[in-house]
Amino acid sequence: MNSSAAAANHARRSPTMTAVLGARPSQPAPPAVAVLSAEQQAVVDAAAKGHDVIVDAAIGSGKTSTIQDLCARLSATTRILYLTYSRLLKADAQDRVGGARVQNYHGVVYPHLQRLGISCGIGESVQVFNDNFEAIRPGFGQYDLLVVDEYQDINTEYAILLRNIKSTNPRMQIVMVGDMSQKVRSDTTLDVQAFAREFCTAPVMLPFTQSFRMGPEMGALLGTAWNKPIVGVNPDQRVRILDHAEAIALIAETAPGDLLCLGKQTGAMVHALNEAEKLAPERYNKSTVFASIRGGDSAVRPQDGVAVFTTFDASKGMERPVCVIFDYSLNNWTVRANLPNTDHEVLRNVFLVAASRGKQEVVFVRSGAMRRNPMPTDPGAEEMIGQMPVSKFTNLPNAVRPQYNQPFMAQAAFSFKYSENIAAAMRLITRERLDDGTGSEIVIDRADGLIDLSPAVAAYQEALFFERHDATAQAVMMTHTSILARSLLSEITGDPWKDALTLAAIETQQMRYHNQVSATIPAEVAAALTQRLSTQLPRDCRVQVGMGLSGFAYAGAEDWSPITFSGIADAIYNRQIFELKFTSALDHEMFLQTALYVAMARYAGFDVHSGVLWNTRTGERWSVQVPDLARFMNAVVLCVSKQSYSRFEIETTPAAARAQIR
Repeated sequence: MNSSAAAANHARRSPTMTAVLGARPSQPAPPAVAVLSAEQQAVVDAAAKGHDVIVDAAIGSGKTSTIQDLCARLSATTRILYLTYSRLLKADAQDRVGGARVQNYHGVVYPHLQRLGISCGIGESVQVFNDNFEAIRPGFGQYDLLVVDEYQDINTEYAILLRNIKSTNPRMQIVMVGDMSQKVRSDTTLDVQAFAREFCTAPVMLPFTQSFRMGPEMGALLGTAWNKPIVGVNPDQRVRILDHAEAIALIAETAPGDLLCLGKQTGAMVHALNEAEKLAPERYNKSTVFASIRGGDSAVRPQDGVAVFTTFDASKGMERPVCVIFDYSLNNWTVRANLPNTDHEVLRNVFLVAASRGKQEVVFVRSGAMRRNPMPTDPGAEEMIGQMPVSKFTNLPNAVRPQYNQPFMAQAAFSFKYSENIAAAMRLITRERLDDGTGSEIVIDRADGLIDLSPAVAAYQEALFFERHDATAQAVMMTHTSILARSLLSEITGDPWKDALTLAAIETQQMRYHNQVSATIPAEVAAALTQRLSTQLPRDCRVQVGMGLSGFAYAGAEDWSPITFSGIADAIYNRQIFELKFTSALDHEMFLQTALYVAMARYAGFDVHSGVLWNTRTGERWSVQVPDLARFMNAVVLCVSKQSYSRFEIETTPAAARAQIR
């Protein structure tokens, strides 16, 4: 930007103007950070002069410290809104950044929807906010400076939200900080970098290349893998490779609050969790360990002072002094890289972000087949991160149109898909609210210490109410995916709560569900749940109904793939498919899951006219209909294939399809 443009930019955002508008910080500003690097200071200086700024930050480069200093410097005369991506990142920023209103995207919109009396789930709150923004605008308030952290995670809905916020003050200054290398989700079609350049006015582009978390060795390796400069300046970081038994010994002697363990959801990491809780129960137990599970509606969140066991994909924002990494192997990389719909750049980012979490010690665990793989210290060995050749990250596979040899499970079919395609599929179903869920809430404690009881509660309500529910059959179905299934089958005795905990242990492979949970379900809660379910369903109705639909996905006339959808519907009664949830809020994925069950049943010739999505926790209940099966299934194929295919054709006749419903 030339000097005259900079002067004009500074004038339109002058402190005098913002003071006249009555700017007040949301919370007291802390003292500025004592010492900034030259790169950090350049960002603060550019923003203080009134420029829009886009920062390309290296991993562990002190983004929050820079924003903290910026807000401390400007907050006396500037109204600042600081937006970040997740609740975890928001909580960290709220603790550290004063002089600004700090929120994530859902947090900033929800109070305005409540003020207008608009009821919706958290997952659709941003879209509903955007749809109603003209009514919201007068009460939204104005800001002089908008700081967007982790801008690489913006999707189309968030982009519209940011434009709406900026429209309340066209002179608003924009500072966007992020790192495209840390984009670990492939859930939008938005070109984020193009949006950032368009959203800002003549932005100053500045880099952060120093990493205060990485040592020189790891910084150089990550820089090579990402093809960007990363200068590790942490002299205390140590990187090493240990065998599984050595890693367990290290875990046992590490204070829980210093430990982060990463790995596959049901791989060597979960075995390490079970071993640690068995060998050192006084140190590692339900009060000191957070272990992630599948499913987005988690009743427990990681917190300071406890050990965290989670996946590579969920590791962003979780830095600890000691990071122990399991399954960092060629086999894991190859399996994931060969899965249909894999975004290889995002997969690379997931692996490299996982390798960058340890502040003092990064330990790669050599277990199983990894013992036969080369070591970085072998003569002539190529550069490696752990036992992963850096070349795997620099020479990514070419994208090919996927072939679907495994079925899409209805329960997970719409997870981690493009938000734009989810929205398009939602427009092809008809929803009618049958109960607004404002009656009495059935309260079941969904946590026992740090053990998330959500999967057990979901299974419990079905085991409690339905006479035909078969927990043993459910466990048998999981024997091919869970090594605990065979050993725990004998523990299923017909007690609804104990069986639900056993099923949770089998599903997650975490023994803590079997041997640490002391929580029980009070009789009055069981009675309330039974009474609520009985208002719509008989106890002897058909339950655990297996469904399947096979066909072909097409992209034009020549490109196609076989495609199969499979799942187990909770219940069928009175020409309706019931999908039961016990959750904090219903979301779009749950509605589409219900609609997919309706489509599968109707293609099979079943006399089903609609689905019912029912949150038994609150009583909220919706009718879900699919007016045009063909258009809906085309949208489903577009969504689940991430736009690789756009048309569905059924493979079987209705009579043959019916055979797939067991």
